[in-house]
Amino acid sequence: MKLEVTETAPCSRRINIEVEPDAIEERITSTVKEYRRTKTIPGFRPGKATDSVIRRWFGKDIRAQVIRDLMEESWQKALEENKLQPVDQAQIDSVNAEPGEPLRFSGTVEMKPQFDVQDYKGLPAIRPVHTVTEEDVTRQVNFLRERRATETPVERPAQNGDVVVIDLQELDETGVPLIGQKQDNLRWVLGGTGSVSKDLDEQIVGMAQGDTRNVTFHYREDFYDPNRAGKEEKASITLKEVRERIVPEITEDFLKELGEYATEEDLRKDLEADIKRRLDALAKQQVHVGLKSALVERNQIEVPETLVQRLLTRMFQQHKQQGHEHDEDEFRAEHREDALREVRASLLLERIAAQESIVVPDEDVDARIARMAASMGTSVRNLRDYMINNGQYEQIRYELQEEAVLNFLEEQAAIEESPVPKK
Repeated sequence: MKLEVTETAPCSRRINIEVEPDAIEERITSTVKEYRRTKTIPGFRPGKATDSVIRRWFGKDIRAQVIRDLMEESWQKALEENKLQPVDQAQIDSVNAEPGEPLRFSGTVEMKPQFDVQDYKGLPAIRPVHTVTEEDVTRQVNFLRERRATETPVERPAQNGDVVVIDLQELDETGVPLIGQKQDNLRWVLGGTGSVSKDLDEQIVGMAQGDTRNVTFHYREDFYDPNRAGKEEKASITLKEVRERIVPEITEDFLKELGEYATEEDLRKDLEADIKRRLDALAKQQVHVGLKSALVERNQIEVPETLVQRLLTRMFQQHKQQGHEHDEDEFRAEHREDALREVRASLLLERIAAQESIVVPDEDVDARIARMAASMGTSVRNLRDYMINNGQYEQIRYELQEEAVLNFLEEQAAIEESPVPKK
């Protein structure tokens, strides 16, 4: 086999392959023998047909199979000999397979770039330092109390802290109801984090059950529906029910319900430790973001366009799933630099893993799957088998490898601690 590999771009190679006629004929001969053993021809007992008969009956199929197999095998050999890691299917654009002549074919492959990462030790990063205060712990205690609040219907005007049930009919600019724009049985806590609008809450306070009122308000900026978030709305609202929320005090029964705590102080110590763990994890995540940014800044490698476009596709799909409406071409143009940085960072981390011999064993992958299975309420074996069959097992290994490399870089980094001021 003759092989020629030419660099057409940092992440692209042109491969020309030639297989001699003798090698083709040798493979055809062995395939003919295989056909003799496995094929049935009228007038011949199994395995007794001559080579010439086999060639007459199956010659075209045999040659097509041999050419196909030789192309696949020689292409794979070319990739292995040149240590090329393709990121997409090869684009074969020239094939000459005439009988009696060498098999010649050419194609282009897009591949991961070949490089060594430079200056990845001593990367700068900032670690935010959070202080857990008594107010933080009290806020968490109150959150637990709020989650266990009970509700009782009341016959009085609504006030902040009450649960209200509302029918909301949207109106046009002249006050005429918009057909198909009515929402029944909307339910939220007045003044709570899940309310539709702060100014709407203020207009509901003082209404009694059965009251109807025309209102103008603005949806919250972080409202779940992006088409309504922050927008002004005119509506007719009817208050159908008022329910008073009763938040439990911290009693012995309340503490036992949360986890067999003997005293409120025990609960507060546990909550303080949990808050600290979450803040430390957040700080670590921010350090890793900074390390990736610094790593990319020091290593401006070329990346395969296929990987960039693949990531942009995933980003756009997630964007749509979150309810956002956006022209795809505009989205890709706006987020191209983000995708380029992310792909570049992933390739750099992958290469550092090779340079530092950072390997993730199956045991670590299985441990991650076991935690996932426990949270999903399914068996480890079923989840593991599913992930292996769908290619997700190696994806988890890849994610764990990135985490391990980032932890390694963190150990080697020049990190500046920055206290986070309390609001």
